[in-house]
Amino acid sequence: MIVVSNTTPIHCLLQIGEIELLRELFQTIVIPNAVVKELSDPLAPDAVREWISAPPDWVRVLAVEESYLPENVRLDPGESEAIVLAFQLQADLVLLDETKARRVAKQEGLSVSGTLGVLDRAALMGCVDLKRVAHTPS
Repeated sequence: MIVVSNTTPIHCLLQIGEIELLRELFQTIVIPNAVVKELSDPLAPDAVREWISAPPDWVRVLAVEESYLPENVRLDPGESEAIVLAFQLQADLVLLDETKARRVAKQEGLSVSGTLGVLDRAALMGCVDLKRVAHTPS
């Protein structure tokens, strides 16, 4: 299964201590360079910057060959590259939380989920207790 992620699902799962759910559910996550840059931003929380500075072996970073999204589509670089990379790889799933990005991805024929979808899938598989996660301070 090929799964591409944008910044927000990774950021959120790191903040609640559930990043390993991505490995448990999907084995490998692919992220574009723009997502690495966003996760490395000096304004990102320390835990996020530390994680991306030495990502686990189940995270693959790939460059986007060429962006083809129309110029009138205004998304941030991580969202744009995640959508383009998912399309280029013919990914089974792209992880996006932002409404506009999800709409663009669906228009491109991609299957979309987000952080809540990951948590829901993990709960259904018995990988996480949602009541415990809901009370995790971020």
